[in-house]
Amino acid sequence: MSRVAERLKAERAEARRRAREEKRAARRAGGRVVNAVSLRERLLIVCEGARTEPSYFRRFRLNGDVVGLGDHTLSLVQRAIALRDDDGAFTETWVVMDRDDFELGRFQQAVALANRERIRLALSHQAFELWYLLHFEYCDADLHRSTCTERLARYLGRPYLKNDPDMHAALLSRQGEALRNAERLRQSHGASWDPAHHGPGTTVDLLVKRLNDLAR
Repeated sequence: MSRVAERLKAERAEARRRAREEKRAARRAGGRVVNAVSLRERLLIVCEGARTEPSYFRRFRLNGDVVGLGDHTLSLVQRAIALRDDDGAFTETWVVMDRDDFELGRFQQAVALANRERIRLALSHQAFELWYLLHFEYCDADLHRSTCTERLARYLGRPYLKNDPDMHAALLSRQGEALRNAERLRQSHGASWDPAHHGPGTTVDLLVKRLNDLAR
């Protein structure tokens, strides 16, 4: 069994343990047991980054798994397909992927393969940190990752750390603004926004909305 598969197995066991504890606590309190996360939907979120994106998405209430592979473009999507098919129990798979400066052909192949395999994409042009920045400002300049993180650090009032476990909490109160800014940014490119060629832009907001909906 690969290290990723072993980690998935351990995370699933931990999720089941937490669910059992929540049900027992609700019963002890005399309350009705209500699942905060839909148990009918089980998501696999496969992230390009090994630290940044997983640290963020693991803070959501999620029935499923978040995996950071440290891979990119075509090979990232291929590995996501393998993880999904190996498990067989996921109802929905997302890949979190950046345009960055990766070779255009492989990026386009990755998008095409994901579409064929019905894998949903949370794409960012140029980088995932754009999603963080949109919590503070509407930005339609195609910023390099380094410039984006410099701005983000100023808003946070501290250095930006890729694996900051508190990032989700730090941004949560501004999430509504980020959702609006991300949608507005996509609309500014027109109905046929192509993240391979045109930036800035992101569809991370679509994944965040999906997670919020499932947690209701």
